[in-house]
Amino acid sequence: MVRDIECESVEEAVELIKDQLGAEQSSPDSPLRLLVWLPEPPPASSVLPPYLRQKLTDFYAGVARQIAEDEEAFRERMEVMAASAPSLPGSNVAR
Repeated sequence: MVRDIECESVEEAVELIKDQLGAEQSSPDSPLRLLVWLPEPPPASSVLPPYLRQKLTDFYAGVARQIAEDEEAFRERMEVMAASAPSLPGSNVAR
């Protein structure tokens, strides 16, 4: 069963459910588990103007893009180096 309940705390929600079910703790009708979660609070307003927030977002997106490109280039260089390196005696690495 899923139910939305407006309350101020988790404890209040638990008490409301227990009262609504009216079951004793040892009763077969008592709930085995009760999951309660609170909605996320609305995002805090920013002190930065929208154009500056967008510039920061664009900047960090560019940083992430550059990191991905650098990682790809690094992996390619490592593959070339590994492919051209001589095998060590006793190595199980197949080429």
